[in-house]
Amino acid sequence: MPVDITVRTATSDTTFIVNVNQQQNTFQFTVAEEPNDVLLDKDDWILSKIITSVDEDEELVLKEYSLSQNYPNPFNSNCAIKYSIPKSSQVSLKIFNVLGSEIEILVDEEKPIGTYELNWNAANLPSGVYFYRLQAESFVQTRKMILLK
Repeated sequence: MPVDITVRTATSDTTFIVNVNQQQNTFQFTVAEEPNDVLLDKDDWILSKIITSVDEDEELVLKEYSLSQNYPNPFNSNCAIKYSIPKSSQVSLKIFNVLGSEIEILVDEEKPIGTYELNWNAANLPSGVYFYRLQAESFVQTRKMILLK
């Protein structure tokens, strides 16, 4: 069942339409500015009891692209790679070896604003130094990681 959720900021209102298909649902929205108000099902057609909160954590307002250091580093077979994008962008995240050869493409698609974390499995690769590169819009950042088996 669709529910309208409107997030009001100092400069604009953004309305999200979500489908509620379970008794309990969790949704996370990222907006470009700090929210002033959140309206849920303003006519109270669907929701009779709801608990809401607005997390005022500064990190939720993404202002720039970022690529975090993988964790753990050095790693043995699996590691996590986290990145953030402040606006909807075509995103590319690739793994390279020390010779610059592309080993794997982890992401190559349009992504909405947000913070993403993915796990990379390098079980089939030999120990060594590898690089991962994030490209989105004009942002490009490369980081080094060490695989130890």
